[in-house]
Amino acid sequence: MPNGKGGTAIRNSATFAPPASATDYAIVVRDLSRTYGEGITAVIALRKAGFRASPGKLVAITGRSGSGKTTLLNLIGGLDTPTSGTILLGGRDISRLTERERTFLRRRQVAFIFQAFALMPTLSALENVVLALHIAGFPARARGPRAREVLELVGLGKRLDHRPYEMSGGEQERAAIARALATSAPLILADEPTGELDTATGHEIIELLSNLAHDQGVTVLVATHDPAMVAAADHTFSMIDGVLSAVEGRDIRATEP
Repeated sequence: MPNGKGGTAIRNSATFAPPASATDYAIVVRDLSRTYGEGITAVIALRKAGFRASPGKLVAITGRSGSGKTTLLNLIGGLDTPTSGTILLGGRDISRLTERERTFLRRRQVAFIFQAFALMPTLSALENVVLALHIAGFPARARGPRAREVLELVGLGKRLDHRPYEMSGGEQERAAIARALATSAPLILADEPTGELDTATGHEIIELLSNLAHDQGVTVLVATHDPAMVAAADHTFSMIDGVLSAVEGRDIRATEP
């Protein structure tokens, strides 16, 4: 359905209800640090980072490669544990979770979109999404209908049976987004989602992510070098040598709430 900007609008649906939260914020990060190694060989990847984001917002984190953006995403997504500090998702402190609890978090509460798409090359778009639902523990009878629903939502209704090598870069990215959406996770973490795409296709993916945030109540946190993504974001931070700072002119501060 047209949204007035030449793209596809994402409309509200009972299966995409905004997540309930114990606080007003989907993400609250306080004094978050991550150091790898010890002594003189220690590498400080993140230094006392702090920020907050509300449900239904597109948040961009900019910075050079190696600045700490991916480390921050990995910590928030439960792929890594902090050296110190606190991460609250929906009011729950995930920095204190066990490995088993973090695994469950990654299955149902947080979804990932990787720069290189990370689709299974021998599986169709539909099968890639069904696999994600299987891993997340969805009932077998619900996986196919759910996978078709999210693929149609991102504009791949006619490409269900195509494998990654039969799809364009933009279509592969849409399939990766559909896979992230399938479990109805309230938080999506995207690492350079437009990094492998041409400018026009990148704009389509940016619009899709923006619509998902604003129309579906999903919080989308993006690590990016793309100026167009930054322009579309509701809030923007910069990362320099592990230090997170709010970009001037945005209405959110990189400080503890």
